[in-house]
Amino acid sequence: MEAPRITKALNEKRIKVSRPRVGRIMEKIHLRSIVKKKFKVTTDSNHKFTVPENKLDRNFKTGILGDLWISDITYIRTKQGWLYLTTAIDLGDRKVIGWALSAKKQADNTRTDISLRSRDSVCLQ
Repeated sequence: MEAPRITKALNEKRIKVSRPRVGRIMEKIHLRSIVKKKFKVTTDSNHKFTVPENKLDRNFKTGILGDLWISDITYIRTKQGWLYLTTAIDLGDRKVIGWALSAKKQADNTRTDISLRSRDSVCLQ
């Protein structure tokens, strides 16, 4: 909580105190509010690359194994830097059928580093 919110909460409990006084006390006891970072946009929609057709149109339901596969990337912050987890999911049973972890965020990671295996453990790269 920052000083204005703490001041308001104390005043509501009938403890009369000013915001500057709360600020001084907070400073004296090294109490600081945690400021949330602003959301950082990571998607660049203004590019010259071709965008593939949206064939699913948000219809993720299928009862057939191997009929529809989807892929996604997740950003993982570590002390050493960013890691990028790419997963492939079979929408037939919503199980992960392949994944790749990389220190580089490149399109090749989603295509070549990922080992997609069928239920029979046959590699389908």
